[in-house]
Amino acid sequence: RPEQDQSADEAAPLRSWRPESVFGPSEPSTDAPEAGEQETPRTRSLKLPKRRLQFEQVMSQWQTLGSNIQIITNDAFSERNTIRRGYLRAINAARERITIANSYFVPCTSIRRALYRAVERGVEVRVIVPGAKTDLHSVRFATRAMYDHMLKKGIQLYEFQPSVLHSKLCVIDWQVSTLGTYNLDYRSWYHNLEIVAIIHNETFARQIEERIDRDISENCDHFESVSWAARPWFHRLSERFFYFFRHHM
Repeated sequence: RPEQDQSADEAAPLRSWRPESVFGPSEPSTDAPEAGEQETPRTRSLKLPKRRLQFEQVMSQWQTLGSNIQIITNDAFSERNTIRRGYLRAINAARERITIANSYFVPCTSIRRALYRAVERGVEVRVIVPGAKTDLHSVRFATRAMYDHMLKKGIQLYEFQPSVLHSKLCVIDWQVSTLGTYNLDYRSWYHNLEIVAIIHNETFARQIEERIDRDISENCDHFESVSWAARPWFHRLSERFFYFFRHHM
């Protein structure tokens, strides 16, 4: 199983929602090369070497092109871990705050351990997931099965209530933000073809954080360890049942 190889990722050296409320719908590009003008090379030709993907490296690679955005994918069997590894490096490099908003949040063991270590070194870790209005209640139960441990470890948990949450974004230290199709769950890791944009821009990251802060204060339920422990037994049973099948969701 892929989790057996996670220790190598964790030991690697380190240096240092709502889509429509944060970003408008994307529009197809109408730019086309002029006659005789060469087309810009595809971004995949500039991908970083395997097992060296760090969000901090994006700047040096892309500033030469006048850009601070990198596109990464996991569209081949040999590159299944590319995005997950990028998240691991970014989480391990965080020093102040990590904010994650996912429509499906059932992270693998290495991601959870990285988040726990971040809290231990003083990083504020916030996770926003769907509330009662979700399109996959089975995933919500599987996510809730982890609440006890995450709350005890110091992770702040929020459920977005007004509508279905389909965000897939992360902000690190008000400096680096990611958005795309990738959820921190087993389906994105094992099965789906995913794409993520990594943006190194403080202004952009702070704008996202401001909108997330507004959603947290106005539209989210915040969970505390004591109140969560008092939930009914049949909720616990449902959570454990669906968590057992987390690899197949």
